[in-house]
Amino acid sequence: MNQVNLLRQTLKLDLEWHGARPSFLAMLLMALLLVKTVNLTEVAT
Repeated sequence: MNQVNLLRQTLKLDLEWHGARPSFLAMLLMALLLVKTVNLTEVAT
């Protein structure tokens, strides 16, 4: 979870978002990196 927190803090500073958006984006990016393969048609829905 430390990596998610570091990414969330970086996103929050760079994007100047408020609320849960940086947390969601950080968790989504980390999940995509951990899985290493993504079916984009399923992600789009």
